[in-house]
Amino acid sequence: MLDTEVINTSEPRLTPTGVGGFFGGGDTGINIDDPGAGEGVIVPIINFKKLIGDRLAYGDCGAHIARLIEKAAELSGGKNDAISTDVMTLYRMINRQGRGGFFLNQAAVFEGKSVSATAEGNILTGNAKITINSKGGYRDNPASISRLPYDYGIAGIHEIVHLAGKNTTYSEELLQRAADALEPNAKKDFEWGLRNHCLPPHLRGNVR
Repeated sequence: MLDTEVINTSEPRLTPTGVGGFFGGGDTGINIDDPGAGEGVIVPIINFKKLIGDRLAYGDCGAHIARLIEKAAELSGGKNDAISTDVMTLYRMINRQGRGGFFLNQAAVFEGKSVSATAEGNILTGNAKITINSKGGYRDNPASISRLPYDYGIAGIHEIVHLAGKNTTYSEELLQRAADALEPNAKKDFEWGLRNHCLPPHLRGNVR
């Protein structure tokens, strides 16, 4: 089977086994109610596989993520070993799910709230599902737009890591413990570690 990118645009069939976590805040990344913000532009997710691969190829990103997954598996005490510590291997497995896959440019909801991305289901049972919504920037601030492909790559990695466990998702709490164990002096959240290892310095913070 060729490894082509499957983008689902229809309503998926769901058999959730629990949501592993979520990425980011609102579903657009822009505040359309701010009169001083300028004109907002939604930027769709395209070439998703490449966006993830580009982030993994940056610096020690791929190695850091592999260590993070390995540590999360270790902290599970043998109850939830990792399917793989390689993000692209996990990507391919999720992309071929019969009752799941990647649902891009679609609304994501976590605990009743709109968020940027969610992960749920299980790879080995064939219903692993990642939903990532489009975000936006402002025409008068080109940097807020040009950074979005980088953010989409990070969102993809973040959600794939949640689905790396054989038996259930790796929760935000478990991944935070894993991140703390790997970098005890960082005193930052799990998401900060992804951005610190996988993005150029000028893109690690937030843009208006």
